[in-house]
Amino acid sequence: MGRYGGVEVVVPQPRSPDEVANAIEEHLRGLGRVSEANLGHMLRRVVPEFRPGLYGLRTLREFLDVHVGGALPVDQLGGDTIWALAAQLDDRQLTRALAAPSGQPVAVGEGPAVGRLAELRVSAWRAARDEVRLPLGGLTALVGANGVGKSTLLLSLHELMAACRFSNPLKVFGGAAAAAGPRHRSAPPALLSALSVRSDTGQALGLTLREGEVTVELRAAAGDAPRSSTWAERAAGDWAVFSPAWRAFADGVLLLRLNPEALLEPAPVEKTTVDDDGFGLASALAHLANTDPAVRDEVIAAVQQINPQVEAVRQIVHQVVHPVAHPVFAQGARIGAEGGAAPGVAYRLEVKLRGVGWLPARMLSEGTLLALGVHTALRGNKPRLLLLDDIDRGLHPRAQRELAAQLRQWVDGGAQVLTTTHSPIMLDALSPESVVVVRGGSAGAQVARLTDHPEWSAWSGSMRPGEFWTWVGEDWLDLPAAAR
Repeated sequence: MGRYGGVEVVVPQPRSPDEVANAIEEHLRGLGRVSEANLGHMLRRVVPEFRPGLYGLRTLREFLDVHVGGALPVDQLGGDTIWALAAQLDDRQLTRALAAPSGQPVAVGEGPAVGRLAELRVSAWRAARDEVRLPLGGLTALVGANGVGKSTLLLSLHELMAACRFSNPLKVFGGAAAAAGPRHRSAPPALLSALSVRSDTGQALGLTLREGEVTVELRAAAGDAPRSSTWAERAAGDWAVFSPAWRAFADGVLLLRLNPEALLEPAPVEKTTVDDDGFGLASALAHLANTDPAVRDEVIAAVQQINPQVEAVRQIVHQVVHPVAHPVFAQGARIGAEGGAAPGVAYRLEVKLRGVGWLPARMLSEGTLLALGVHTALRGNKPRLLLLDDIDRGLHPRAQRELAAQLRQWVDGGAQVLTTTHSPIMLDALSPESVVVVRGGSAGAQVARLTDHPEWSAWSGSMRPGEFWTWVGEDWLDLPAAAR
């Protein structure tokens, strides 16, 4: 209420951040994928008094990042960001959204004092019910049967690091509505979902979730008391935001779950990096060729060590028609229709093989294609921490040993690698301390280093890690820890 020119005027009070966030989530829920410009149009109509400055922020993007826990940026369209609700994304789409880089890659050896990660703890999250403590080294290889939780551990670490890149960690849990309880299907209601990591410099970071409330815990150094606060306390200014060190570390985390179909898919010419599933390979190689040909040559040289028949790669620009799997709403209008198509310009990949000539990438072996994706991502994204699923997929035994040697060199340069495998040949190429055995059970995953087996010391002089694992399997993890 106020008086202007002798006239009493009712000045509307700005709505609370939660009320505005609810309006945005309702709009996204009804339309699916919506551009940031469209969200702005909606707010001017539905919440005419909305201004980011009323909430201490500068832009709508900052408001979406801080206050709209269920929304994630999922794509770019003509310079505009496309948003969607995490709850409406499938697991692959959600992983890709969480993997999107938030800034420039952190170069190996030039980063913050977080150091290397020494341990990951997971409780009531995905396939892990009871607490799992995963030891981490420079290169850690998880081995075990299918479906026991190896990928769960990779994804848990990836999701915790993704939380560091958002001002609102509820985004990792799919928003407040989706974060109503434990993330393990058989966990009792009182059990907290929790993710935490500890580095070799003593820094620690943790997230816990119970009934939609997120608690963040930070420890700056070994021996320090942890600083803990809940997301609800942010209004009072007590929110323990992620430190710049952890944010910078998280920007250097790369998840790769490469899919041959995604690696082969023509990529928009403006794309510069490889996604977690391999989409963007052709355009990322073109970007390296245009901006840093020496690095592109390093990629080719590394792939030649795995497949000596590879001589060169090139990218061909051509017109494509992209299927529109999800309609997008921008500037108040629907762009494309589900099941329709949209024209565009993209790169497709060709590879020259010795004695054969130039071939479309679809004619390559799966192993060669995957090796090309791994090395393009390593040199293009420059990760500090690489999370690599199914490292041995499609590779000849000699090629597996070569890739293992290449990853050891990457680790020697300051990076860290966590990978999964089913191959004893790959394990034979690693140090015994690098191998962590994973076994499933009613309480979720169980883990232990291969060297923790009670008979490892007796056989280590005559058996390599892969041979020993093939012999003992995973059932020994059922033994009490004192009997191992």
